[in-house]
Amino acid sequence: MPRLNFLRPITTFGKCLGLFPYCDWRDGAPKCPVANKIVAIVTSSFLIFGTFFFNSPPEMMSKPKFVRNAAYLRKMILTLSAINCYLTTNVFDPKGYQALIYCSNRCDILFGLKTSKIFDIIAVILAFNLYLFTLISYDIYYLHGRDQTIFYIFQAFESYLLFVTIFIVITYFVFIDKILKGFLERLAKPQTDVRRLRALGASFHNICDLIGYFNQVFGAQLALIAILLQIDIVITINSLLVTEFTDIPPMFKSHICWTITCIVPVILGTQSCENIKRKLKSIRDMCSRNIYRCNGDARNEFMVLAKQVMTRSPKISAAGLQNIDNMFLFNYSNIIVSYLVVMVQLSQLK
Repeated sequence: MPRLNFLRPITTFGKCLGLFPYCDWRDGAPKCPVANKIVAIVTSSFLIFGTFFFNSPPEMMSKPKFVRNAAYLRKMILTLSAINCYLTTNVFDPKGYQALIYCSNRCDILFGLKTSKIFDIIAVILAFNLYLFTLISYDIYYLHGRDQTIFYIFQAFESYLLFVTIFIVITYFVFIDKILKGFLERLAKPQTDVRRLRALGASFHNICDLIGYFNQVFGAQLALIAILLQIDIVITINSLLVTEFTDIPPMFKSHICWTITCIVPVILGTQSCENIKRKLKSIRDMCSRNIYRCNGDARNEFMVLAKQVMTRSPKISAAGLQNIDNMFLFNYSNIIVSYLVVMVQLSQLK
């Protein structure tokens, strides 16, 4: 029975929301492909309907004009992010998701953890959802008027889907990191059996395929999350400057909580991607050292494995726009800091 460790309960939770198709854990084949597509299309239509018919921002975000326009843009990207997640895995690229589940299962069997703390993960999921529901209730409580309440119910639903998607993506980051850790531990053992070395070379292909299919399925989602987070930070900065850090409306306070809820897991996920990058470098260095330490067929196998690492060099990418690592976080921080400096200077001129 496939375990998939801590990845399975979280992806199962995503299936309950319709984000991912119900499939066989062994090969990733969808069990009800037609029903999955219908649910994804209906949900996407519902989100599009909410965007066009309930697109009036709350009263507290109507001023200044820039914040209002940013709120409109955030709403559209938020909707696009949710629709992309539903349609990519269920309609546009179900085979890519099937291959992702298959590679995840294969890598877990080869290098997965021996223990699975499923109950701990379920507790985290429940606590995470309780926090989100509390935050959503807090926002809606301070809204006045039927139109504003309906608007924010749609936006809160989409925000909830976004947070769940971020949670699942970061779980995959950790999963890949643990898989590479198991591969490194296996590779660090004294290797004299040529068959085991060839098996390690074949299994490294599985890891590369896992990262490749992850980029294929979630790459666009990563790019949308990065754009959306930047807009959230911009709205937060402008809101704080407008209120001059005094008498902050409850709506802005809750928006700051939303932003922090996104920032913290994104930073943790970036660190996991950096760990993946370092482990791949460690694999390459270990193969290079063993090339000179071994002789005969073992040396040839290490040469082949080192060539595979250098040739494929898998990296987590946001739709090919930028690799997710510390440099991504550094560039992202530079943009935010530059914007903050400009806004402070403009506010002083006024």
